[in-house]
Amino acid sequence: HYARVALAELLFGEPQTGVRGWASDRGQILVRYGRPATVWQIPRNDQLLARPSDPSQGHMVNLLHGGGRWIFWNYDPERPSFIFEKKLGFSGVRHMFASISYAVSEEAKALQPTTFRPPFHRVGEVPHQLARFRAADSTRHEVEVYARAPVEALVAAADDSLAGGLFIFRRGVAGPLAKRIKHGPMADGRLSFRIVLPPGVYSYSIEAASAVGDAAAVSRGEFDVGAYSAARLRMSDLLLATSAAPLRAEPRSRHDLAFEPLPCLALPHDRRLAAIFEIYGLTLREGIARYRVTVNAGRAPGENVILRVLSLWGLHDPVRREPDAKLSFERELAVTGDRAVDWFELLLPELGARGADFAVSVTDLATGETARATRTLRPDACGG
Repeated sequence: HYARVALAELLFGEPQTGVRGWASDRGQILVRYGRPATVWQIPRNDQLLARPSDPSQGHMVNLLHGGGRWIFWNYDPERPSFIFEKKLGFSGVRHMFASISYAVSEEAKALQPTTFRPPFHRVGEVPHQLARFRAADSTRHEVEVYARAPVEALVAAADDSLAGGLFIFRRGVAGPLAKRIKHGPMADGRLSFRIVLPPGVYSYSIEAASAVGDAAAVSRGEFDVGAYSAARLRMSDLLLATSAAPLRAEPRSRHDLAFEPLPCLALPHDRRLAAIFEIYGLTLREGIARYRVTVNAGRAPGENVILRVLSLWGLHDPVRREPDAKLSFERELAVTGDRAVDWFELLLPELGARGADFAVSVTDLATGETARATRTLRPDACGG
């Protein structure tokens, strides 16, 4: 259905007049029945003819009688054929007026109506944060999505139900590869999803709708996940939160942390930000990894902002501040398993209307290899 709608838009849309392809006469037939088996056309007349408006007076006026062409769409014997006409001097192609094919089209539209546009009112996007991590199985990936549905635009009362969903599509594969759907009251509109995927290129759709389906918000995007190599230093995405704390004495992954994730990539009102990330491929010496973490936030290329450290996990020494306002500190960490997890909390200044890039770099002190992860914070990321 959607492929036919797209094709109708490409073939019959008129950007100059604003006519949508799927709303045209031929577009509606294409969406309903698919492409015809054959298309052929003949001229209505060789030339435009004139006829008298008042035979008694003999006056001749141009009434655009004649000219143009008839266009025939033929389907298999079990489906009707249709006749369209393109009149000379008119831009559109319409059903041949008072023809049997026109009557069949109108009857089918009444008996088997087809929706040619979304049946809901779209109220905007679903602000969200998507983060990729290596799964326990090194050949797969965990993708986490944290979002906030625009509750005020979707429901009439705070206790009304919402439906929220995450749909994952893989390039070249028809239909969703995976989907997660949640139903129920969501006073704050918060949604969270976790899904495990093999390496590949994916597109996604995050959707939220009212219980009766008359309004919806949709955000779409694309991401890729590649294979991890134990011989190369890699980082997960930065998972941004308002706070983070360990659930055990020696956390081994982000699952050992308690955190409140940001549902959208905007700086919180109190400007307090926690950054959580995992590191893969660190060089171990007797089970100990040594690495340097560098943190930077910039309003624009070459324009850094001053960062104030609130807390660093397990680190009590002063944090070095480099001349260009970056923060840098070193870790010496016992690593069990295939990763290290790290986090810190910062207090950021106001970032201005343009937002800021927030970047974290990790350098393995044993090899000098560096990995980097970046997030862009925008004031309007929450839809306001």
